[in-house]
Formats: sequence, C-alpha cells, structure tokens
Amino acid sequence: MHLIDLFPSTVLQNNIDFDISDDDIISFTKNKNVMCTPNVLGGNTYFTKNNNILQIKIFEKIRKEIYYNISKYMENVHGVGENKEKIYVKIVSSWMNIINNKNSGHHLHNHPNSFMSGVFYLRCNELEEDSIKFQYTNNNGTITPNTNNNLSFEGLVEEYHHRNSSTWRIPVKRGDLLIFPSNLSHYVEAQKKISEDNFRCSISYNTFIKGVLGDGNTTINLEL
Repeated sequence: MHLIDLFPSTVLQNNIDFDISDDDIISFTKNKNVMCTPNVLGGNTYFTKNNNILQIKIFEKIRKEIYYNISKYMENVHGVGENKEKIYVKIVSSWMNIINNKNSGHHLHNHPNSFMSGVFYLRCNELEEDSIKFQYTNNNGTITPNTNNNLSFEGLVEEYHHRNSSTWRIPVKRGDLLIFPSNLSHYVEAQKKISEDNFRCSISYNTFIKGVLGDGNTTINLEL
C-alpha cells in the first residue's frame, strides 16, 4: 500500500549557528528605545516598535541565513530554484517577540498580506520543552479536524500523525529557524515556567514576492 499526500502545508525547520551572546540579547531587550510594546491582540506578549528589526546590523548574519533558507524552501517546495532571476522572495517586515510573564503565550493567528512567514529563536524557555503549535483551519478560518468531511474521530484514534491531526506541535530550541506558508495558523501555549530571567525571545518576519509571475504569454501575468 502506498499513501499519497496531496497539497500539503510544508514547514521548514533548520538550526542556525549565530554569534549573538545571551548577554547581548538581554541588553537589547532592555533598551526602552527598541522594546517593548504590549501585544494588543492578547497573550501578554511584547514586541518591538521597529517592524524591520532584521535590518539592524546585529542581526545581519541571521538575515542572510534566513534568505538562504528561503531560497532552499522555494527550490524544494515550490520548485522554482532555477528561476531566481525572474522572481525572489523579499522580507517585508520583521519584529521581535518577548514572552517573560508566567502563563503568557501567543494567541492563534496567521499572517495576512504575506507569502511566507517565519520565526527565528534567539532564546527559548529553558525550564520546559519549548515549542510552537500549528492549527489546521478550513477555508473559512474555522478550526476543524483535518479529516474528510470534517468528521472527528477523537477518542477512537490509536495514534495521531500529520494526516489525522488538527494540531501539530514542533519542539524548538535556540537557533532554530522555521519557514511556513503565511496562511498557516499557529500559536504558542501559555508558558508555566517563564520569568524575566528565563524569558522567550524570537524574531518573526513576513515576506512577499518580487518579480514577474506567469510565463510571459498569458493574461494572468503579474509584475510585483
């Protein structure tokens, strides 16, 4: 028997070596000119006022690594690695997220007006296994079981896997980079053992296509 997965949502995960010390991260997050604005959407998460934080010199190496991994995602998922001269993916916004209060997390959300999004982990919760959760939603944005006809087999399932789950948890650690479609909903569970000393710090970003989409001979060509 051969199972064929059609039209999957692909998440890239890669660990990147970076040269920013923990002390430098702490110092950066305590700079009141940069940090922190409460997230008005909930979860008691804080983020930077700067929406292009990857342009700051201290994050230059990380930015280059993100671009490299974006190109690998485009090549391996979308199959356009040989057409880099026609289109490229540009980071259009980036910001830092801070979770440092007990029982704080990040609400379920996706990233509108973006092609691919991602997150890079500068610092993770060291007192419990850190992770991000992805949630399957239907075309109307409603949370539903990821099964045919929206049926739920909860209580009957012997083993959950990526074909029968509505939620998928990905463990993360310092230096991890994730890239995923921007419409893929995700969230961070409430952190029970977080504190101002043991805080969680990540950089999120959005992207968009630059260049010409289409083969040049149809009415659906689009120049961006």
